[in-house]
Amino acid sequence: MTTKPGLDQPEAPLPLAELTAFEARLGKRLPESYREFLLRHNGGENSIAAFDFTSADGTANSSWIKRFLSVGTDPKTSIETTAHFYWDADRLSRSLLPIAEDIGNNLLCIDIIDGQDNTIYFWDHELEHLRSAERPRANVSPVAPSMSTLMLQLHE
Repeated sequence: MTTKPGLDQPEAPLPLAELTAFEARLGKRLPESYREFLLRHNGGENSIAAFDFTSADGTANSSWIKRFLSVGTDPKTSIETTAHFYWDADRLSRSLLPIAEDIGNNLLCIDIIDGQDNTIYFWDHELEHLRSAERPRANVSPVAPSMSTLMLQLHE
């Protein structure tokens, strides 16, 4: 099987029926580039998958993806389990869906507010103290305009 940059051990493709059921549980249709990713790979492990971004505090930064989360029941890799852990504790806006974890236990999230905004964000747990009701995304930084662009931007 050919792997994408930074996706050394992809999961089995996600059946369309499971993706549709997942979207029904969320009450949202996922952005198209992320749907395509899940249908092809449904998450997976990485060796070196670095990405660059500008932090919420304005500094140039980079990180490495440890794993892409998947639709499934394994609590270590489940998108739903991870999302509810952060959503229920009010640590992450419900408009952001966790899709990956980095090596520092931060998250990569995709905006699901309307199914149209494909933007991938870096959620920084060390900047959580900046969040407030007026600034619920104070600890998030844009990384890529879509899932497909993120995959192309990954590097060693």
